[in-house]
Order: sequence, then structure tokens, then C-alpha cells
Amino acid sequence: MMMKKLLTVLVATTAITLSSTIAYAADTATNASLNGNTNVSVSANPYYANNLKAVANERTDAYALASYKGTPIPAYVTQANLITAGITNDYDKVKAIHDWVATNMYYDFSDRTTVVVDKAADTELFPGSGALKRGLCGNFAGVTTNLMRAAGFPAKQVTGGAKDVGDEEAHDWTEVYVDGRWVFMDTTWDCKNFFMYGKFSNKIKCTETYFDMPIDKWSRTHRLGINLADQDKAAWNGSVYFIDPKQGTVLQEVKNIPIDSLLTSNYGYKASDLYSDAKLTIPWSFATNKINVGNNRVFVKTSGFTVKFDSRGGSVVNSVTVTPEASGRGKVAEPTAPTKDGYTFLGWAVGNPYNSVLWKFDTNEISYDVTFYAKWKAN
Repeated sequence: MMMKKLLTVLVATTAITLSSTIAYAADTATNASLNGNTNVSVSANPYYANNLKAVANERTDAYALASYKGTPIPAYVTQANLITAGITNDYDKVKAIHDWVATNMYYDFSDRTTVVVDKAADTELFPGSGALKRGLCGNFAGVTTNLMRAAGFPAKQVTGGAKDVGDEEAHDWTEVYVDGRWVFMDTTWDCKNFFMYGKFSNKIKCTETYFDMPIDKWSRTHRLGINLADQDKAAWNGSVYFIDPKQGTVLQEVKNIPIDSLLTSNYGYKASDLYSDAKLTIPWSFATNKINVGNNRVFVKTSGFTVKFDSRGGSVVNSVTVTPEASGRGKVAEPTAPTKDGYTFLGWAVGNPYNSVLWKFDTNEISYDVTFYAKWKAN
């Protein structure tokens, strides 16, 4: 968020100049963008190399694109349909959504001292949106991203830095995948409406200056942050995971599963031990459960007792599963002793960390899930 000490906003023929003694939260909806001045004075293109490298590695595989479509919000689907009604070209649909957001939202210049005058100040942008029609760059980018996804387009909210004539400040915008490529857009900077002194300005149609701008041009003002790469890393990679819900660990990862396909193998598990939920109440259906971005975890019912080791600040000791004997009891194999700087390891206690009785692994048995706690003595 950028704190602007001097902001000149031109709306139609009316100019409002704020004193330099008043600061408003105006992250990057700055003089140049609000005035429609696209000849931003920048001595160089400092972000181009960074941005070029970032977009060169941007994922466009089917798994990632499925992740960026997400699960559309019903209210946004309704609104996206209204915005794109009668439009058949995908690129034009994307532009229509950009224009609608940038024309119907208002950049909020209010601060904690602002007295809200307009009764419509807290009105929803559209029914069920959960968003106000006034907001900052994160609000603009969030609404834009959700509407794009609701219209069926992969989209992501991008966080980075931006500047026009001052220092770089944090900023959010949107990328949408259409016609086989990622398209840059900044609905905040293309918006000409504002909320100030507790009132809305007159609505003005947006510009499209920052819609699908070539990378060499938007790199003059926008710097991609690490969240672009982080989102790609977090996006689904096409794997299905078999999980032990008792330990919360992945037992097996099966890669390159076709999107919306059915499992054709038990992968070494009993079919009756596979479930759709961590509570093991919904059996996995091989006939109907399709693997996709929202359904790629299979929970496995494991036999035996879960044994966890709390080293209490020492080196990590992994959990194990103990298979009981016919008696219903079983022995726990003694793990490698953990280490801790400045302390000598004494052994393990069961039940709570203050239990002074050390566990005898050669003779003691368990009949339920347990947690062992490391006992230490300061050197």
C-alpha cells in the first residue's frame, strides 16, 4: 500500500488537489493512472529482466490451469454470465470482465479519520459477492480474478511491486490465461473512479491502458513478486496421494494421473481400506470418484497403532506404526536416540513429558496409539 502525500485527481473538468499535509492510502492508483497519463516518466526499465525470467517459467500445463480455475463462487458465476452475455469470443469476454470491474469499482482513498457520508459506501458490488464496490488494489485484483474464474478462465492474483513517479510500493493485479497465453491486466490502474471524503465520485468509463500490455511496457511500472512462482509450486502437479490419516503422512504418491480420470488400480492397498475422507467414513468409489485438482487424496485405513515421538526440542524422530500380535498388543522398536545441544538423552517416557518412568522397549507393549516424550538432562 502506497501512502501518497499529494494526489491530483481529474474527473471530467473538476480537479481536486489534496494538501501535502494529508496522507491517503492509495497504493498505486496514482497521479499518472488517474489522470490518464500513460507517458510515465521512468529513466529505465528496471523490472524487465526480473519479469522476463518469471514469465518464462510460468506454468501452462493442464494441471496448473485446472488449479487456477479453482471452484467458481456461484454469485460470481451469475455476474460473469451477465457481463459476458452475447459475447462468443474468449478474449472479448476477458476484456469485458476487465472493463466491468474497472468501471464499476471505486478506488478507496479514505483513511481512519474519514467520515463516511454516502449511505451506499458499504454496498456490495453485486449480490453475494462479499466485496464492496470501493476498495484497494487487492480488492480490485481479487474481484477480477474471481470473475475470470467464474467465466471459466484460469486466473491468478499477482502480488509484486509497482511505481510511476515515486518509490516502489506493494501492489496487486491479475493474470488470466486466454488464447493460449497469460494476459496481464491491472483493473486498479485502469479505474478512474474514487471514493474520497466519504463520497463516491461520478462513475467514469475505465481505460484499457493496462489491459494486455506487452511485457516490455508493463515492466516499466510493475515488478512481479515471488508469489507468482510460489503459486505455480503450489498448483496441482497431477499426482494422487495415498494418505495415512492417523499419522497425517503420505504413504504413496502416484504421478501423472489424467485429469478427471478414475483410479484403475488399488496400488497395493485393499480396496476396502480406501476412503474419500480423513475420518474414514466414506468408502472410495472406483466407479465415480474422479481425480482432479479438488479430489486427489485417497485416505488409507491402516491396521496397527500409531506411535509418535516428541523429542522436545531435540532432533526429529519419525512416527511409526506397530502391528499388534494375536493378543492385541505389540512392541515398539526402539528408535535411534535423538540429540540436543547441551543435553544428554536419558530415554523415552509415555503419557506426558513429566513422567519419570522410562519405557522399556525390550519388554513393554502397547495396545493403543501412544506418544513418547524424550527425557533430557542438562550437561
